[in-house]
Amino acid sequence: FFSGFGMAPYAPECAACPASPPKWVSTGVVKTSTTQASVQCLKAAACLLGRAGPCHLPFELIHIVIQYLKEFLGKKLTSLKGHSGPVLCLSVFHEHLFSGSDDTTIRMWRADGSCLRVLKPHRSAVRCMTTWNRRLLSGSGDGTVRVWNRKGDEIKALISKHGPVLCMTSTRDHLFTGTVGGDVRMWNTNGDLVKEMLGHTGGVWCLTTFKGHVCSGSTDGTIRMWNQRGEAIGVLHGHRETVCALVGLGDTLCSLSLGSTLRVWGPDGDFLRERQCNRDRCMTVLTGTLVTGSVDRTIRMWEGLEEVSQASRTPPEVALGQGLTLTSAPREFRAHNSPVLCVAAFGRYLLSGSEDGEIGLWG
Repeated sequence: FFSGFGMAPYAPECAACPASPPKWVSTGVVKTSTTQASVQCLKAAACLLGRAGPCHLPFELIHIVIQYLKEFLGKKLTSLKGHSGPVLCLSVFHEHLFSGSDDTTIRMWRADGSCLRVLKPHRSAVRCMTTWNRRLLSGSGDGTVRVWNRKGDEIKALISKHGPVLCMTSTRDHLFTGTVGGDVRMWNTNGDLVKEMLGHTGGVWCLTTFKGHVCSGSTDGTIRMWNQRGEAIGVLHGHRETVCALVGLGDTLCSLSLGSTLRVWGPDGDFLRERQCNRDRCMTVLTGTLVTGSVDRTIRMWEGLEEVSQASRTPPEVALGQGLTLTSAPREFRAHNSPVLCVAAFGRYLLSGSEDGEIGLWG
């Protein structure tokens, strides 16, 4: 994603950075050493942490600072602008960021925030992306799934005549797509339909893989679990509205619903805990921490992960479940000027896409 460590000693000074790093930076936040690169990192850290405005040091050096930091700060490093419609999905693929939008385009971004290419293969909103067999796949409301290489060149339309593709996930041998009609479809690498997995009575809004299984969330309020052959192995009840996001976190499966509830399930689908949210709609996992994005324009970090053996000692009002425990209220910060529609993690960076077409890069 970045490759600037060797450039750090030669990076130009930031006019806004102090001549020497404050003591609180060098002792409390950043791991230090005596190299010139570390001195530069400390200066950049002082600038990043101590100023409300942007730091003018090169992106390569800011990246090194992020790697030195002991924790995610929730600091916006840059904004990526170019989409004329809401950003619906994000994916990092071979050192570039790809974003899909309601404006029907996919944009390919460099690490410094500049747009490298604008891809216009779809005739409707690009609703989802995933990586599979060293390729990037995009799914659209136009009923197609298209395959891309690392340079942003289209290889082929893997699937056509699907109906709106709402979500995707994959295992080693198969791709799974969610449909408005409520079925989950299994495809092979040639784009042949292998199986229609029936059971939901409403559209399938989200898919993920968890502990070797495929999990689907639907407008019918249920989560269904399938084995890799596409056979139903369980139904999880409890949400009263559309299940809009699913993600695995260690030994737990986390689910979000439009009713603003976060539920946590065990590896066998047993219900563990429920937590009220504030219109959260999307989520990801950033270095072991659950992160959600909300219609209220904020990002929340559900911190405080503890070992399973400690969960039993946690008060029930703050325990989210086996392997996921809230030691305090979720940390939150204002992310955008409009609803947050998607979030993605890459290493120690967080990416967020909003309804106004902006993408935020956070560190």
